[in-house]
Amino acid sequence: MRPYLEVLPRSPEASWSMLNRRLDDCIPFQWHHHPEFELTLTLNSIGQRFIGDHSGDYEDGDLVLVGPNLPHSWVSRAKIEEEKPHIALVLWFNREWLLQITGGAVEFRSMEAMLQRGDKGLRFSQTTSTAVRLPSKPFSKSRLSSVSYRCSTFW
Repeated sequence: MRPYLEVLPRSPEASWSMLNRRLDDCIPFQWHHHPEFELTLTLNSIGQRFIGDHSGDYEDGDLVLVGPNLPHSWVSRAKIEEEKPHIALVLWFNREWLLQITGGAVEFRSMEAMLQRGDKGLRFSQTTSTAVRLPSKPFSKSRLSSVSYRCSTFW
């Protein structure tokens, strides 16, 4: 099956795009790719994710970075709380945007390395997923650096 090219909506006033996708019935299989990185947090959902030639199960709190032009899709099997929707919080951005922010600074080398690893897709640990979902805790330097290292590469 060939993935379709998804053309993302872009605003001239924004460097990145975000989607708060809420689906009552299911997360449908939609095999696609696009030239942007995609960071997706999936909530209240259990199912299977397909990224490149990798397939694996996902559950509540699944946090994944998908590289540019890497075909991918999710498909749900069930909701955790039946009365609430499946949720996919999706952030799209370009490599150039993030590299402009980091500016080659030594402090951001781990972030740049994470982007390189993200070309093949990264699944972040449950600990990292929980950390990014807790807005009440301020991001300390140690929390930020631990986010980049608690991930595994899809092969």
